[in-house]
Amino acid sequence: MNRLYQSIFAIIFLIVTQIVIAQTPTCENQSMVFIVSSNQAYVSATGSAGAGQTPTYVLSLKPVNGKLLYYTTGSNRILGQLTPEAFLTAWSRARQQNTDISPLGVLVAFEQKTKAQKNNTSSSSSSSSVDNGYLVSVSNPTYDPNEKALHFTIANTKQTDIPTGLFNQANFIIEMPLSDPSIVN
Repeated sequence: MNRLYQSIFAIIFLIVTQIVIAQTPTCENQSMVFIVSSNQAYVSATGSAGAGQTPTYVLSLKPVNGKLLYYTTGSNRILGQLTPEAFLTAWSRARQQNTDISPLGVLVAFEQKTKAQKNNTSSSSSSSSVDNGYLVSVSNPTYDPNEKALHFTIANTKQTDIPTGLFNQANFIIEMPLSDPSIVN
């Protein structure tokens, strides 16, 4: 059932991503979109931001469910799947093509776990849910194969705080401008 919900929300946010892409200037109007689904997401603040600075966070997604889906926008559409290791290679190649444009992501996390849920104790405390997604800038992806976890540095584009803590499910959709979609080969 969780995978069904993840799939439904991934489709919904694909539509949202297309709206974001339509509003984002890209190199030759072509982008690559990566979709990462996981059973758990953990968002932690990296430190306090100074006045006028955007707070940054570390987003950890684990376990990453198998392969990451991707597709390209523009006239030459490509669709496929990548392992997390291949995703890091594609990310590196895409960043080499477009160093001046930061990738954007839409983070959608559901049902934040409470302390009681984390400890598998009394379920008397209620959980809060994140009602909407967050449009974030994305950087520094890493992958831990032992934990099957992808980690990113993220910053909310609206210079507001992102809820921190552990979430039951998450979909992370990343849009990366590129000029050559062959980076996934």
